[in-house]
Amino acid sequence: MHSLSPSPQHTGVPRRTLAVFTVLTAIMLITLVVASCSPHSPSRVAPTDDVVRAGAPYLVVAHIVDNVDNQRVMSRAATGDTTAKERGRVRIEQRVAPVSGVVSVQLIKLGHYAAGEFVDTMSMTRDGLRPITERMQFGSTVKTIHYDGDRLHETIQVGDSAPRAFDRSFPMPVFGFNQLELVLQSLPLRPGFHAILPLYSEGDDSLELDTATVVKVAQSDAATPSMSWTVRFADPAIVSTYVIDTLSRRITSYEVQSRKSGMHSWIERDSAVQ
Repeated sequence: MHSLSPSPQHTGVPRRTLAVFTVLTAIMLITLVVASCSPHSPSRVAPTDDVVRAGAPYLVVAHIVDNVDNQRVMSRAATGDTTAKERGRVRIEQRVAPVSGVVSVQLIKLGHYAAGEFVDTMSMTRDGLRPITERMQFGSTVKTIHYDGDRLHETIQVGDSAPRAFDRSFPMPVFGFNQLELVLQSLPLRPGFHAILPLYSEGDDSLELDTATVVKVAQSDAATPSMSWTVRFADPAIVSTYVIDTLSRRITSYEVQSRKSGMHSWIERDSAVQ
C-alpha cells in the first residue's frame, strides 16, 4: 500500500497518511461492475470476474445516511516497546443530499497527528459510489482530483509554488482509496464472497488492485440476533480485518497489520447517526 516516507513526487506528504487514511482512517484506506444489460433494465447481479467497478448498480447503499464518526488511531509495535500508543484522532462527517437531482454523499475527514493536520473532502454519488471530486490538504500541500469513471484530472500545489496538473486513464472505473470503508460496507457481501477492488491511491498517484474477502460469518453476540461478516482486505503492504454488521452494515471492529514490520494497528470509534 503506502510507506510512511514522503512521496517522491510530492515532497513532504506522507503517502500512508494521505491515502491509507481511510482504512486505518489515518495510519495507513472493490470494485464495482456496471453489467452490460439492456439500458432499460440494468443488471444488479454481482460480476463473475471478481472485479467491482465504481458505479456498479448492485452496491448496497440504503445504510449510507448522515453520520459523524470520531476515532482514535492506536498501534502496537511487533517488537521492542509493545505498549499501545495513540497515533492520532480522526473525525469523519458523512452528509447525504441531492445535488442537481442526484443523491450524493459528501465525506469529510479531519485528522490530527504528530506530523500535522489532515483534511480530505470527497463527493460521490450514493448509487454506485462513483467518485466525483476530492480535495486533500496536508500541511502546505493541496491536491484536487476530478474523477470521471476510468479517467481523472489532478492538480497539486505545494505552498506558493506553481500548481502542477496531470491526467490519468485506467482500464476500468475506479474508486478513490479514501472511499474504502464505504465501499466495503456496500459490497454484496455473502459467505465466500471475494472481490478485486480498483482503488486510486491518492498518496502516490497510482492504481491499486486490492482484494476483499468474506472469511467468516458469525452471530454478533449471545444477546443479539444480528449477524456479522468478517472481511479481510489485503494489498502488498498490509492486511486489514473488518467486522461488519449484516443488518446495519456498520463497521464494528477494524484492525490492520503491516506485512513488513508486523505493527498492529486498530481504531477505537464512537459513531453516532445524526
